[in-house]
Amino acid sequence: MPEKPSYEELVKVLEIQEKKLKIIADYSHSWEYWVGPDSKLLYVSPSCKNHTGYSRKEFMENEDLLFEIIHPEDKETFVRHLTDEGNNPSAESMVFRIIDNFGHVRWISHFCQPIYTERRVFQGRRASNIDITEQKQAEKDRDELTINLRSTSSLLNTVLDAIPDVIGVQDMDHKIIRYNQSGYQFLGMNPPEVHGKRCYELIGNKVPCHICATTEVYATRKPAQEEKYVEEIDKWLDVRAYPVFDEEGNLYRIIEHLRDISKEKDAEIKLKEAHERLITILNSIDAHIYVADLENYEILFMNRKMIDDFKSDSTGQKCFEAFRNEPEPCKHCTNVKLLDENRLPSGEHIWQRKNPITNRWYLNCDRAIKWVDGRNVRIQIAMDISAEKTHEEERIKMEIQLLQAQKLEALGTLAGGIAHNFNNILMGIQGRTSLMMMDKDPSDLEYDHLKGINEYIKNAVELTRDLLGFARGGKYEVKPTDLNELIKHENEMFGRTKKEIRIHGKYEKELWAVELDRGQIQQVLLNLYVNAWQAMPGGGNLYVQTTNATFDEAYTRSYKIAPGRYVRISVTDTGIGMDAETKEKIFDPFFSTKDTGQGSGLGLASVYGIIKNHGGFINVYSEKGSGTTFNIYLPASEKDIFKDRPAPAHSDILYGNGTILLVDDEGMITEVGQKMLEKLHYRVITARNGHEALCLYEKHKEEIDLVILDMIMPDMGGAETFDRLKEINGRVRVLLSSGYSINGQAKEILDRGCNGYIQKPFEMETLSRRVHEVMTQGK
Repeated sequence: MPEKPSYEELVKVLEIQEKKLKIIADYSHSWEYWVGPDSKLLYVSPSCKNHTGYSRKEFMENEDLLFEIIHPEDKETFVRHLTDEGNNPSAESMVFRIIDNFGHVRWISHFCQPIYTERRVFQGRRASNIDITEQKQAEKDRDELTINLRSTSSLLNTVLDAIPDVIGVQDMDHKIIRYNQSGYQFLGMNPPEVHGKRCYELIGNKVPCHICATTEVYATRKPAQEEKYVEEIDKWLDVRAYPVFDEEGNLYRIIEHLRDISKEKDAEIKLKEAHERLITILNSIDAHIYVADLENYEILFMNRKMIDDFKSDSTGQKCFEAFRNEPEPCKHCTNVKLLDENRLPSGEHIWQRKNPITNRWYLNCDRAIKWVDGRNVRIQIAMDISAEKTHEEERIKMEIQLLQAQKLEALGTLAGGIAHNFNNILMGIQGRTSLMMMDKDPSDLEYDHLKGINEYIKNAVELTRDLLGFARGGKYEVKPTDLNELIKHENEMFGRTKKEIRIHGKYEKELWAVELDRGQIQQVLLNLYVNAWQAMPGGGNLYVQTTNATFDEAYTRSYKIAPGRYVRISVTDTGIGMDAETKEKIFDPFFSTKDTGQGSGLGLASVYGIIKNHGGFINVYSEKGSGTTFNIYLPASEKDIFKDRPAPAHSDILYGNGTILLVDDEGMITEVGQKMLEKLHYRVITARNGHEALCLYEKHKEEIDLVILDMIMPDMGGAETFDRLKEINGRVRVLLSSGYSINGQAKEILDRGCNGYIQKPFEMETLSRRVHEVMTQGK
């Protein structure tokens, strides 16, 4: 048999086992301790620090610390438990609270068991403690949450049942889980009749509705809304469906919200019908109608006519921006006039103005009204009065032009008479001067005086031409002309004399030809250039431009000219400009802005007359301080531009022979003309009118070689006399003589076979050459 271990060996083994047990206890996560039979602490594990905040040393040095940290409410139970050995002490567990070293309350799960020797001698208690503070808090929170959930559920059920709309919950197969009280009332069913049935089955259908918000939620997993008419129950419903997801994000319920909107829909339909009728009426009105806020100018409504005319629906924009392109409220805005001192609508305001966007005139009627939301707004009805305005403007323009034409016609009549008589006087002076010069040697002192008289006569002829600019048929030699070439020449000539004026020319490359009297158009340009020079006393810029233009009848009607192609000459200066009053009178005869003695006032009036006689028109644009632009429009010609050939030099008087019938109603003309022709070696017969001329020609037709025929005569004029002469002798030679132009009747006579034309007054040299040309025709 093995020998029993000695006492020393047993002690040593026990010590080793005790060390092992201590090591295990020291490294335990739970708070371990051992109290002896006398309830004094024999051992405590280091984890006590984590549970209580006190160290093992503090527990071992303070025997009462274990009892001191027990929560006052649990201390009696704990002490009784720890000190009560009982008859048969056994393992026991309990839960109590401690107050740790930081003043925090902690819940401890306590398990202890008695320790006995082999002989059942009580050695104390071994305790194992675990901190369950978090667990206890979770239990508390769960209990509170359960209470809250029950309370909330009850509240939600109460709220749902109080809602007048239908609220229901469905599963994924349209089966009803529950409705609120309004739902059961709407269906007229009890919960047992509804639960578990599909929603569409409740209205007698076997398949889901064609339009179904719930079906849409199944497909999209997003809220859906539909307005639909349910024929089975004859109601309009606003149906909304919302998805419900579980914790894993799976769709597992649908909340359905139904509202009976039958009354609203019926009212909406009626309102829509009324609105459509009103809009139809407003859109059928041939006038602009719009509504705008009186405070912020926001456009609230525009009718179709206005949208079409302004090319867009400007609702929501500012009226002054959309309708007039203004950056701020219009100066003529009537808003302040439409409300009284109490900010209440007061009457209407009627006004008219031209719109800068449509370029049309409107008669506007403004009135303040209360809008549907209670705010003050302006309603405007604007009727297009452009046609009336155009007629009014044309009437005024025509009245002005008629007055201008009457003035010019009166002056033209006066000018024609003066020119005719003055030409006759000049003819007498010219003729007698020519006769005297033929009898004088060029070295004679009197010859120079006579030559000077001739120069004065030429100046007087220029004055006659000014007067003839007003008279009918005031054009002389009309030829298809290149205006660019003519204007360039005039610019160069004027620029040499007025070097303080800078002339800028801009010319159309393919400028159309114009049939004109070159001398008169030169006079027009000179008058405009002088006018510009006088408007720029300190010097400046003169811009001359030519362009082609085509006008329709609507444009030319007011000017009483034919539509078609025109050539425009624009003359612009940078001078002082004109005010409106001056501009209205600028073409009036004898009107002048110059001081007395500085001008006749015929310059621009003659310009007007010359352009009018050429079948064109002229207008002027000017503002005070902003310069002036004259625009001249002359009808374009289809003819090729006439190229002047240099006239042959004639310095000698051409003599001839033969008999000439001189016809003129002025005695001084026949007298001096007879002497001039006789000086040229011709035999002369004179007649004072057409009838006398016909009698003389009938009597002496065999011996008369040429008839010099005046165009303007009383009773029987030159045209009729020419025709009667042609009846007597179809080969009669006729040289027309007049102070007027070769156009009009004179041109017609020339086209019908007249042999030539001579302008009065004429010099001996001109007379001799023209007579010689006609007398030698056909020879």
